[in-house]
Amino acid sequence: MNITELCKCIELDDDASRIIAGFENNAQIQQIIPQFKSFISGLTEPETASNAQLKLETKLKDSMFAEANQNGLLMLYFHLKAACLAFEKYAEKGISNEIFTETMKCFSRFVNEHKTSFHKTGFDRAFWTYRQLSLQLFRIGQLEYEIISPKESAIHIPSDADISLDKCRASFEEYCEFLANTFKMRPSRFSLDSWLISPALDELLEPSSKIISFKNCFELEEWNKNSDEYKQWIFGKDNISVDEMPEQTSLQRKAKALLRRGGKIGTAKGFLKSF
Repeated sequence: MNITELCKCIELDDDASRIIAGFENNAQIQQIIPQFKSFISGLTEPETASNAQLKLETKLKDSMFAEANQNGLLMLYFHLKAACLAFEKYAEKGISNEIFTETMKCFSRFVNEHKTSFHKTGFDRAFWTYRQLSLQLFRIGQLEYEIISPKESAIHIPSDADISLDKCRASFEEYCEFLANTFKMRPSRFSLDSWLISPALDELLEPSSKIISFKNCFELEEWNKNSDEYKQWIFGKDNISVDEMPEQTSLQRKAKALLRRGGKIGTAKGFLKSF
């Protein structure tokens, strides 16, 4: 799979696709590719992905590359180049094109979220997406799953997920089958670290809400009241003050009122009981 085919496959935003095509056809960019080749390849291996990402970040801070990487777009290009390599690794393990495509649509989702938040094309999630590139994190149905160890997987909730319990149950069952068939693993623990299971939500939402039903599927282990992660997902930005928070939805209004009273939302960690 080449990068043009990949952009189409994952339905990457038109503006981002044009920028990526420009990098692919830019002689100067292509001349520097050999300097990054080992890092790009390293992103696709579980043992080297994290370190390869750190090295990429360091190298792209160099003034030679900083302008091209404005808004993280050269980094996006390198990650998509890595995704083309990862396509072969997915195929070698017998992982379906559907799972590859749905997993790599994280790039499209993150570009769209960046545009919604900042009104410009950009990419700021490279600290996260090496997991998808290195066959550590997969989207199966509505949810994403990260292999932590043979005994534990972490559940992640994409921003476009339908967390109705029947959809979550179907996703979970499919993941367990996928993991057993592909990696011969049968984990006994499924963790989640998210604002979606914060105890504060009991005060903000009706007991019958979809989020509360989802939250109740997890046994709470700890509550990090001071985390600001919820801001991105409830209010669309992670660097927003209480005064700037929109009040377009009932959850936004109630959350803002809670914060004005000195309340906390934060994030929580828990373990799945059952869907």
